[in-house]
Amino acid sequence: MTGIFAIASPVLLAMAAGAAPSLDEAALPEPGPRWGVRYIVNLGPFEFLKINQEQWSRPYISRTGSRMFIGLRSNRLEAREMASGRILWTHPDFGTIGAGMAEWSDLLLVGADSDLAAVDQQTGQTRWRVDLSGSVAGPMALYGDLLLVPIRPNAVVGVDLAERQLLWRQKRPTPEGLTIRGQAVPTVDPARGLAYLGFSDGTLMAVRPETGEQVWGIRLPGGVDARFKDVDARPWLVDEGRGLLVAGFGQGVFLLDPETGREIYSRELLGVTAVARAEPLDVWVFALGTREVVGFDPELGRVIWRYSVEKGFPNRPVPAGNGEVFVGSSRGATVLLDGATGRPLQSLSPGSGTSTPLQVRGEQAVLLSNKALVMVMRRGRGDSISGVLPKDPGRQAKLPAR
Repeated sequence: MTGIFAIASPVLLAMAAGAAPSLDEAALPEPGPRWGVRYIVNLGPFEFLKINQEQWSRPYISRTGSRMFIGLRSNRLEAREMASGRILWTHPDFGTIGAGMAEWSDLLLVGADSDLAAVDQQTGQTRWRVDLSGSVAGPMALYGDLLLVPIRPNAVVGVDLAERQLLWRQKRPTPEGLTIRGQAVPTVDPARGLAYLGFSDGTLMAVRPETGEQVWGIRLPGGVDARFKDVDARPWLVDEGRGLLVAGFGQGVFLLDPETGREIYSRELLGVTAVARAEPLDVWVFALGTREVVGFDPELGRVIWRYSVEKGFPNRPVPAGNGEVFVGSSRGATVLLDGATGRPLQSLSPGSGTSTPLQVRGEQAVLLSNKALVMVMRRGRGDSISGVLPKDPGRQAKLPAR
């Protein structure tokens, strides 16, 4: 395979509020290989006639970093060793797999059709299921033994994992016509005992995570297009928890008081679909429906850099440490950006676009392309494929009891 690594040329645009600050070229990090591919697993043969569709289930790396879990649109769920790629167990027909996975105790938490399934990581056996009455729509937020789960079409539920029961549901009316993505990833605020939920009708609310009781709720104001009021991006606590950074696709970017939902400021930055922090920097990276990625300083309340995606649309940015973020594209390469400047540092092209964000855990990362190619990477590994392809037993693998 060729074309795995290439350096993308940036498109840094002037900020809407004025010219971008000048950058000392000598101080800019040099483009080059930051992450190397250890090995590749091709799961495309298991996709049958679905090869031209998109993959929506994000890979998951266990907290120990020893296992990875891959879910495909063909309903296949499998676990592999991170070090070798060896299959540990596989379910060829697990059901429609949710868009995000989580981990609690020794269990993998994964959506299966309209259920939340708790799967033993070592054996692949399903220990229990909870009926959610909807499919898992994105990453889940863990708060002790509580799990907050966004589910389609426009709801968030709270699940008591210890008691294996659904505790509460917050649901908003599903907007008529087209929406962009759905609802936001829940954010838990332990200091205040709150969770912040965003919905596709433009509603943002703060609830008690134990009960789902609403403490406050608002509809984001403004917006030039009434059809697209989605709060798709995860709300983020900023300024040491004193502000709540929120974005609506058609309304703009807002800084709110986490206690009350009162608006502190708003900015007309439209089209935001996802947000992540360029850890440890106080820079938040927004993916836009305009094929742009921007860096935003919440203290200044302004864009500090812009980067244009050459093909497709950017998906959710993923912190990669060292102030860097990965941003994938639905039709193009996945790019590693410097969070301080927006400068592209490395580009990974798996031969097709990615619709689900890659997973980073420490020094390891896993990318799943739309053609079901799995790239297992490590920081500082090099700039070429250095691992052998693990033997894939495929349909002959021994299947655990469900």
